[in-house]
Amino acid sequence: MPCSRRSPSAWSRPRPCAARSCNAPATRLNWPAGATLRSIRTRLVADALEADWKARLRDLDALQREHEHQNEADRSLLDEPAQKRIRALAADFPRIWNDERTGAVERKRMLGLLIEDVTLLVEEQVNIHIRWRGGRTQSLSVTRPRPMSVIRKTPAQVVALMNELLETANDQQIAARLNELGHRNWRGEPFTLKKVMLVRRTYGVKNRYERESGMLTGEEVAQQLGVCASTVHQLGRKGILKRHRYATNHRYLYEPADSNDRAHAFQPDAAHLSDLIARM
Repeated sequence: MPCSRRSPSAWSRPRPCAARSCNAPATRLNWPAGATLRSIRTRLVADALEADWKARLRDLDALQREHEHQNEADRSLLDEPAQKRIRALAADFPRIWNDERTGAVERKRMLGLLIEDVTLLVEEQVNIHIRWRGGRTQSLSVTRPRPMSVIRKTPAQVVALMNELLETANDQQIAARLNELGHRNWRGEPFTLKKVMLVRRTYGVKNRYERESGMLTGEEVAQQLGVCASTVHQLGRKGILKRHRYATNHRYLYEPADSNDRAHAFQPDAAHLSDLIARM
């Protein structure tokens, strides 16, 4: 019977099938241990999640009980008559809105409870589209408000009247005259000395001091006559020197002095002479 011969190297090489057959028992031995470890880890994770879930449920239950307890406590704070008064106030919205004790913050909160959103379209008029909480919609059109610069502007007829009155009156007298005629500023307030001065400076209206051409102050007349300013004011009070009041605080402008005024300035009156004699 014929037989084949192999080389010694061929006998020394391991066959693949033999190697697989040798490692197979080790693989079958290691597989149950790995599966058991994974199962244990999965079970631990599941237990941790279940414990966390139960803790969250207990917290939720405690919060619900606390909420119900707080609601019961709030109900016990108000008796039936007080609750009726609150419901009556909620039903009478205009009276609450127009109440002097209701501030701007409270009115804003009241609108927030009623209105979902508002859309404004600014054109020649302001178009307002309102969407209420209940789903109802409403559209309004209002006149576009005037700019603040126009609102605060003094009417032209008031400025013209002020310019006319300044020919014969000072700022204080003009304020009194404007109030007598029923004129008010942009805030509806009566005119005062400061308000008249502000309007006059804003619109470039000259005051009495700037209008009296050729007039002199008390100091200028005193320098012209060679006397002190108090003498000039005294002569003005007596009517010897002609003066014109141009502002408050007894401010006057004097007409230029002539020769007669110079004579009166250096001529003492009877009262002054009697006073000198009594002192002697």
